[in-house]
This record gives sequence, C-alpha cells and structure tokens, in this order.
Amino acid sequence: MEIGESNLKDYVRLLLSHKYFIISFLIVFFFIGLGFYFTEVPFYSAEVKLVIDSEKLDTAFDVMQIQEPEVIMASIKNYNVILDCVKELNLTNYPMTLPLERRARNFINVLLDPNYVVKELTLNDYYLFYASNIVSSFKRGKIIQIRISTHDPIISEKFANLLGNKIVEKNKELKRKKIAVTVNYIDTQLSVIRTALESNLEGYHGLIASEEYINVVSFQEKIESNKEIILSMEKELESLRAEESTIFYKDGLNDNSVNARLDLNRRIEALKERVIELRAEIISYQSDFFKLNKTIYYEANELNYFVKQDELIYSNLINEKQKFLLSEVLELDDVTFLSKAWVPAYPDFTRGFILLMVSMIFGFCASVGLILVINFFETRFLSEDEIESELGFKIIGKIPFIPKKLLDSFISGNKVIPPELLESYETIRTNLHFARKEKNIKSISLVSSTAHEGSSLVAANLAMTLARDGEKTLLVDVNFRNPVIDKIFDIDEDEGGITNINKKLNFNKLCHKENKNLHVIVLGNQKCHPQNLMESKQFDSFLKKVMKKYDNVIFDASPELSTTETSVLTSKTDSTILVVDLKNTKKYDVKKEIGDLTDAHATIIGIVVNQARVRSVDLRI
Repeated sequence: MEIGESNLKDYVRLLLSHKYFIISFLIVFFFIGLGFYFTEVPFYSAEVKLVIDSEKLDTAFDVMQIQEPEVIMASIKNYNVILDCVKELNLTNYPMTLPLERRARNFINVLLDPNYVVKELTLNDYYLFYASNIVSSFKRGKIIQIRISTHDPIISEKFANLLGNKIVEKNKELKRKKIAVTVNYIDTQLSVIRTALESNLEGYHGLIASEEYINVVSFQEKIESNKEIILSMEKELESLRAEESTIFYKDGLNDNSVNARLDLNRRIEALKERVIELRAEIISYQSDFFKLNKTIYYEANELNYFVKQDELIYSNLINEKQKFLLSEVLELDDVTFLSKAWVPAYPDFTRGFILLMVSMIFGFCASVGLILVINFFETRFLSEDEIESELGFKIIGKIPFIPKKLLDSFISGNKVIPPELLESYETIRTNLHFARKEKNIKSISLVSSTAHEGSSLVAANLAMTLARDGEKTLLVDVNFRNPVIDKIFDIDEDEGGITNINKKLNFNKLCHKENKNLHVIVLGNQKCHPQNLMESKQFDSFLKKVMKKYDNVIFDASPELSTTETSVLTSKTDSTILVVDLKNTKKYDVKKEIGDLTDAHATIIGIVVNQARVRSVDLRI
C-alpha cells in the first residue's frame, strides 16, 4: 500500500479508535431526543379511509381530471381545508405543541436575548402543526388513507372524520364545477357548429338549384343510366349464348332446335346492336359533359362534405353532453367513505421513536464528522492502527509510556530492563525471529525521524533482550548528534572514537563488554564527519568483521531528517526499524523519513511504537 493511501478500512479503524467519543455523542443526543420525545408523546392517531368509485363514464372532455388520486391527495393538506377544520372544532383554544423548528428558534432567541418575547400562535402555526401530523397514502388503485395524530384521542377522531367530509364535499363541489364548465364548453362548441352547419346547408341548397348544377347532374345520370342498361344487356347476352349451347348439345340438328337457335341468334344480334347504340350515346353524353362548366358542381359537393362532417361533430357533442349530465344525476366517480375514524384507545409512540432515531443518527453523523475534521487537521498519529494504515508497514513492537523517574534511573546507569517493558521487547524479539525466516538479517538500524523519540533506549533494551536470550549481540552507537548509549552503559568518551576505526581494529580496546553476550561500541563524537565515516572503506570493513563475529549487530542511528549519514548507514545494513513516538512524532516527518529511506534502498522491516497505549502493562513505580 502506498504511503498516505486511504480506504474504507482506514476510516473504519479511525472510527473504532474513537468509539468512546462516538458513544458519548450518541448518549448526549439520545437525551436531547428524549427531551423532544416527551414533548411529542403521547400521540393518538385516528384513521379514515375514502374510496374512489371504480365505475366511470368514457368522456372525451375530462379537462379538469379532478378524480385523479394525485389531485385528491393534494387537497388533503390544502391550507383552507385544514384551517376550516381548526375553526369548526374550535382548536385555537386548545393547547398545542409548537413545531420543532419553531421551538428551536424560540429557544435560540431566548438564549441570545433574555428579554425576547415569544410571539403568540397564529393561524399559520396551527396549519403547520396539523398539516405536519397528517399522513396520507393511496392503496389498491382507489383507496385513500388519511391518518391524523394529536395529543387528544377525541380531537384526533373528530379531526379525521371532519377532514374526510371536507375532502368528499370538496370533491363533489369540484365535480359540479367541472360538469358546469364542461357542459358550457360543449354548448359553446354546439353553437359554433350549428351556425356553421346552417350556413353550409343554405349555400348547398342554393347551388344545387342552379341550372348549371342541374345540367351536370342530368348528364351524369344519363351516362350512369346507359352504363347500367349496358351491364344488364351484357348479362342477358351471356344468358342467351348459354341457352343456345344447351339447345345444340341437347337436341342436335332437328327442325325444332334449328328454329330455336335462329330465334336466339336474332335476339342476340338485336341486343348487340342496342349495346352499340347505348355506348355511342355514352360517348356523346361524355363529350357534352366535358364541355359543361362544373365549378358550381364541385362547390356544391365540397359544401355537402362539410355539412356531413358538421352533422357528425354535432351528434358527438350532444352525446358527450348527455354523458356529463347523466354522471351528475347518477353521481358516478364520487369519492365516498369506506370507513370512518374511531376514537383511538391507545397512544401511538411512532412519532416519538422517530424523533429518538433521528436524534441518534444526527449525533452519530455529528461525531463522525467532527472526528474526520479533527483527523484532517491533526498532524500527529492518534492510534497504532493509524500508524500502520498511513505508513503501510507492520508494527512489530509497542513500548508503553515510561514515567520520568524510571526513565532517569535507566539512563543514569541502571542497565536492567524495567519489568514493565520486558513483555514489549520480547514481542519485538519474536517478530525479528519471524522476519529472519524470510531473509537473513544480522545488522539492524534503529532510526527515528527527529530527536527525542526514544530510538536509543529502544536500541539498548533490544540489544539487552537479545543478549539475555543467549545471542551474541553488538550495540553500535552511531548517533553522533545526540549520543545516549555511552550514558546508559557508563562508557567514557576515550574508550571509543572515530580515531580507532581508521586504524587496525582492536576489539579488546574498542569494545565495551557489558557481559558475555553484549558488547557496546561508541563510534566517534561530534568532532568527526559522520557521512565520510559511513561512506569509507574502513566502515565497510568494520561492518563485515562484526557481522561475522556477532549474531546481531544493532546500530543506534542519528535522526533521519537532521542527518545524511543515516541514509548511507541504512543502505548498508540488512534491515531498518522505524521508531515512532505516538504522542510527539508528526505524520509529515515520518512520511518524509520513509521516503528518504526508500530512496536510499533501505529495507524497512517494521515499526516500533514508543509511548504506545498498552493496557496489560502496570506502570506504577
């Protein structure tokens, strides 16, 4: 994971690390919600059910759509309807709890100005109170449920039934208005259509009485008459031919059949001549017809079409009008009572519980938001989990807080690990052994980002822990800026020094032998040049020799951000352990330190947290 990368698990860890803060907020807001709860309960709910009749007339002029459920539902919380109920029930004389928003505003105004006078209740306050306590729903395509809650069961029952009556009456009133408006609209349309129809009929009758129209129609009738006669004759010709064929095949060539056939032939020839004459007449009539002026004829036909359309529209409008008048008489599509409200026997605590839940949710959100804001501006780590999640390295040890008295005693020469810390360093040792199974680790650099984070004490105690377990351990002090190891082990400056590293190594003279398994070397002082030392061949040779001679070589390095030699040192040792002071180390410093060590190709195997919160350790002295 990249340094500084955040994900859902990081936020969960952050919130869990502040669980007591969140719980405290929840408790506070629970009691706030409880205060509102007792102002809102007991509440008594009464319910009335209305039904929209399913039978409907199919009308094309349903312009107002008052029977739509959305229209009826919107009228339930109509300002005038609710205020009429309030006035009829005389509820202005009944004690009423102000809405939460109004109570909160009055409370804030009184806090800001002790002389603030709370305003008297207005009709708008009563509307807001009762409107906020009305819940309506639409079910099964035609049933409307209306529930109202008040502090008095009788008022709840009366208000619910009165409101239901208002909705029913309002619907009837709207329906009557709708019918009146629609019928008036239809009458207007009928008047317009009637006027147009009379005008078209008058013009049509005038045109068909003209000589030009009569001549055109006369020729059309003659042509059509001749065509019908020809069609009839052609059918008769087919019949005669069929009869002739029957006589021939039936009677043969006897005298009777010959005479019959001759008679049929004469009749056939006469019909043929007459058909030819009629067709000639048709051609003559058509020729004369094309010469006629047919303008008036076409105008008459157009007016006739308009007359038929007007008559159809007029008939449809009459039918629609009859449907509306019929719906008024039959009272179809009315809203009626399905069931009326009863006086509730038991209070309804739902509203109070909702207030409690909203208050708790608000408290939780407020606490989480505050934690996230604080964490955003916080420059230090708040928990061990945050160190792991933000830095991306595993914590291999947690060193609890050490009282100053015990710390001074240890630094002044009491070279015994305090019993309060034994368990912590045993944990670090165990994690080091697990790390050695994956890679060969002998040399370890302990590094902190800034001074006074406790890296020297961690190095000394870790060295003593490893030596106590029988591992031959060398502790090397390369903290040239603020050396502490010489004070812990009571080493004179003359016993060590950078001058010895430039000569042939003499371990008997260079090493301070604390015990059989623990040796200590102090390299140099503030007069030397640390970076030149770390980059020298003598130091490389020194490092190779001590790694062959000892099981563990622990380097107490200078703070990373204030030196350059530490990066060189960590690049040459097998592993690096970061020491982070939970209370004092800044996030930016540690992240910069890790970036510098990464650039130096250091192998970071874990983090030791100093001044950690370790419950199992008793720190009393």
